[in-house]
Amino acid sequence: MGQRNFGQVITDGSMTGTSVISSKRTNIGAYPAFSYWMQWTGTPTGADPSFVVHVSNLKDPDVSVDADWTTYTLVTEATNPAGAAGQTGIDISNSGFQWAHLRYTNASGTGTLQAHFGGKGL
Repeated sequence: MGQRNFGQVITDGSMTGTSVISSKRTNIGAYPAFSYWMQWTGTPTGADPSFVVHVSNLKDPDVSVDADWTTYTLVTEATNPAGAAGQTGIDISNSGFQWAHLRYTNASGTGTLQAHFGGKGL
């Protein structure tokens, strides 16, 4: 396995009320296999589904513009926060997209979210 890229993409995200948290975008062009690992504290309850991976092949997509992204549907759904602290992960292989970002949608409760990206190149 070649290149590796790891880093925190959400730091201290506020999971309050019906908040939506988007990670910073990551250029995954060199990483056909990548993952997100998420950990939260508090008592948040996520929407269904609460964690979604968005992908794009645009030259310069903006995470705040929904039209720049599409939901990556070939993902096993991550565990939704259900009123207690916890963690989950999403693993993606064989992606041909250029960009990805993680989006979390809270339904109720409060908490703090951390998310990390890991990518493995060929």
